Order: sequence, then structure tokens, then C-alpha cells
Amino acid sequence: MTERLCSVENLTIGYHLARRPTHVVARELQLTLTSGELTCLLGPNGSGKSTLLRTMAGMQPPIEGRILFGGRELKSYSHRELSRFLSVVLTDRVDVGFLSSYSLVALGRHPYTGWSGRITPEDDRTVRWALNAVNAELLLDRYVVELSDGERQKIMIARALAQEPRLMLLDEPTAFLDVPRRVEIMQLLRKLARETGKSIFLTTHDLELALRGADRICLLSMEGNLSTGVPEDLVLRGAFEETFHSEGVRFDREWGHFTISDTRGHRVALEGRGLGTHWTRRALTRAGYRVVRPGRGERAAVTVVKKGGYFQWETSIGGKSEGHGSVEQMLARLRRELPS
Repeated sequence: MTERLCSVENLTIGYHLARRPTHVVARELQLTLTSGELTCLLGPNGSGKSTLLRTMAGMQPPIEGRILFGGRELKSYSHRELSRFLSVVLTDRVDVGFLSSYSLVALGRHPYTGWSGRITPEDDRTVRWALNAVNAELLLDRYVVELSDGERQKIMIARALAQEPRLMLLDEPTAFLDVPRRVEIMQLLRKLARETGKSIFLTTHDLELALRGADRICLLSMEGNLSTGVPEDLVLRGAFEETFHSEGVRFDREWGHFTISDTRGHRVALEGRGLGTHWTRRALTRAGYRVVRPGRGERAAVTVVKKGGYFQWETSIGGKSEGHGSVEQMLARLRRELPS
């Protein structure tokens, strides 16, 4: 059974500036975060994603509205109470000197250790559990300065886990990672949400990973509008187009990614299924052709088939067909006879 852990009610976010009018980023935001779910916040640069996350973390005051954790207003929590309910992982790289991974994760026990900072056997078990939860148990004796970006991010997540929070907020946790590590971190966070019952809320620019991994997505537009729902509902409602509207770029609902709008290219009918067709479509779009479904009387058509474990392509232009053994060969014929 899910539980509502965070409620954002009529929240206005922005900055109070000395001797200048208050700068409002977004108004009257509504948001609910529940246990066991991974929620991703996406939006254009400058839309206020980090401002919203920092406001929810209590790092800057809201201009108007309320933030409730477990039914209590954020401002009613003491520092220690908040540290036990909420943990935060920011994008900023923190200089931790020559701390070992274990020592850095152990700092996450600060809400429980008191002023002495003494680690009890129970604290030690929690630290080791957190390291194991992020698949970093082999890193515990290594200095943080020696770690790769992906390993370091795992340790920062483990430190946040060691606080034993009910809600975790992460600001672009995959920002400095290569593609395999981005996938690994997103899968890890999704697993943690499901297995621990925590609510995990993160900002990201990685649309594809969010669509594949998030239980819910929040879209914050430059106009300050916040759309929330399961990924597929947002795609079908056209919410991505509304949030990321930009001249010359459009969101492809069928394929779940952004493409460059080019109404000048020749129309090419594409037929086939599976992986080969997926990458053929990407190649045709990249080359400047407008890909359409077959059966519309297009002058040019491409068919993708798989024979003997290998992909093959057949192009038909003006009724004349040719076979090809690679995407490169297929594109070469199109360029000769259908300049983009």
C-alpha cells in the first residue's frame, strides 16, 4: 500500500532579492510524491527544476504555498527531524579530502550519532547495508578522490541512504556520467524505490531514461506550468510538446524522442519491424528524409528484413528496386536518386 510522503500545495518558487522585486520562477505548483515510486522532473534549462528541488529540500524558502512531509509542514521540522525524513544529493562536487568511501557514507548517520559522531555497531550495519544496496561494497576502503564519476555517485547515494530517509531528492544524479553509468544509476534508483518503499524524486535532462525508468514524470515548462503523470499518459496527452516547444524541434510520440523538424526533405515510406527498422528510421531522419508509413503512394520506399541473422535493406525508387547489405549502402542510393 502506497503512502503519501510529500505534498506541494499552491507553491510559488523563486528568489527574494535585496532592494529588488522578488523574482518568481513558477507559481501555484501542485505535486504529490508517494512511497515506493521513482519520480523524474524534466524541463527546459532555466525552467526552475533545481529551484523547485532546493525549495522542497528546505534549502531556500518558498515565496508562497506549503510543502508537507508526512502530513506536517516543512517549516515545523527541526533540523534533526528533517534529516531523518529527507536526504539530498546535489550536483555540486564536494571536496571531501582524503575520506574513504566508508567514512563518507558514515557521515550520513549524523542525524543519529549526536554531537560525538561515534559510530555504533548498529550504525556500522546501516553503513554497510547502504554500500551493499548501491553495489559498492568493494569500494568501502578506497579514497573517494580515487573513484570514477560513476563510483563516486554511488557513494553519494549510499550516504543519502545511510540517513534512512523516507524521501530522497537528487539533482541531476546522472549529469557527469557516461551512458552505461547513467543507465546503471537510474536502474539502481528505481530498484531502491521499489525494494525500500522510499519515494525518490530527481531532476534530469535524460528524457529516454526517464521515459523507461520513472514511475511518474513531472514536466516543468518555461511558463511555470507543471504537468504530472505516468510517462505514457503524458506522451499521449501531448505534454512533452507543450513543455519543450521550440521552433524546428518536435517530440515524436511514437518513438519517444525529439527530432529536428524538416518539412523540406523527401518522403520515404519505411516498412519492417524490430531493431533494424528502429535504427533505419533514425538514419533516414538524420539524413534529412521524412519517414512515413507505407501505403501512401510515396515514390521512395525502404523495406528492412532479417535473413540468416543479418539485416538487409531493399530500396524502391520510382518502381526500381535494389538490395543493400548495410544502412550506409541504402543511404547512398537515396542520396544519388533522392537528394535530401
